[in-house]
Amino acid sequence: MLIADLQKFQRMTGIHFTDQKLLREALTHKSYATEFNLKYDNQRLEFLGDAVVQIVLTKHLFHRYPGLQEGDLTKIRSALVNQDTLAKFARSISLGSYLMLGRGETESHGCDRDSTLSDAFEAVCGAIYLDQGSALVTEFILKTLHTNCREPSDLLHSLNPKGLLQEYAQAHFGKAPEYKILGVSGPAHNPCYEVEVLVNGELLAKGVAAKRKLAEQAAAKAANCHDFIMQLEQGYDTMAGDAGDRLSGGERQRITIARAMLKKASVIILDEATAYADPENEALIQQAISELTIGKTVIVIAHRLATIEHADQILVVDQGQVVQKGTHQQLVQQNGLYRRFITIREEAEGWSIA
Repeated sequence: MLIADLQKFQRMTGIHFTDQKLLREALTHKSYATEFNLKYDNQRLEFLGDAVVQIVLTKHLFHRYPGLQEGDLTKIRSALVNQDTLAKFARSISLGSYLMLGRGETESHGCDRDSTLSDAFEAVCGAIYLDQGSALVTEFILKTLHTNCREPSDLLHSLNPKGLLQEYAQAHFGKAPEYKILGVSGPAHNPCYEVEVLVNGELLAKGVAAKRKLAEQAAAKAANCHDFIMQLEQGYDTMAGDAGDRLSGGERQRITIARAMLKKASVIILDEATAYADPENEALIQQAISELTIGKTVIVIAHRLATIEHADQILVVDQGQVVQKGTHQQLVQQNGLYRRFITIREEAEGWSIA
């Protein structure tokens, strides 16, 4: 980043750093540090800034709302320090345009990703605290808060709209609201759901929203890769590298299956789906394929017989020709190539090294 960019950011925020290195560190994403072999990035400052933002907003809410109980104050604070709100704060000061990102992050528009922006906002707050002290960082955070949310207590009414409607419907009609999906529109990678809500059989309202994140997580869980994704440095926002080279072969296969689930294609072709998997990953991939087959036509090309044993129809190909077809149970009863494969596998499983 040019010195002129740092100066522009300081003029825009009204905060002039004594230690310019702190500001540069706060604006340095890990991807940039990795690409240019830097010894610093903004993660440590983010750690500090998280605590700074929490204490500043906690103190502000405590004094501003003397009549609210601990539970309501906690709900408001949670709404203010979540990823969506902090990313909104970051956008209000154009923070994304000052971030130093690696090439991959830049190409994938990481400068506008909520997780990247919220982390950077916390890092900047941490840097301001170290350089300027608590008074100035408090002023910065509260100024940003008032720009984006003039009345934080209003957040109480928007935290759980379904819960509020549930309470209203039960109190006035004695019945819970009913939700129905009317349709799905938009591209397969980013669908929009149209939903109507009825109370006592009467239409109350309709809404349209995209829930791609939830769909991604549901697919990942079905493909048995949610757990290892959550262990990655940035969870679902982690860059997997070129062709997924930061993942193991089995992990890449499971991610691919999750993507196939999200695509909602009626026909899916899997070519050697377990080719690079160890035994543990192979079992997880098999479970994922079972989830994938629901409501779809899946064509599997495989040398590992365990991958196809439960197929509705198996075609055995030799020298480019179909030489047998049937279910697993039918083929093992026939004299042919398939049964020879089974015999060879069973003999191999009994081998031992003397």
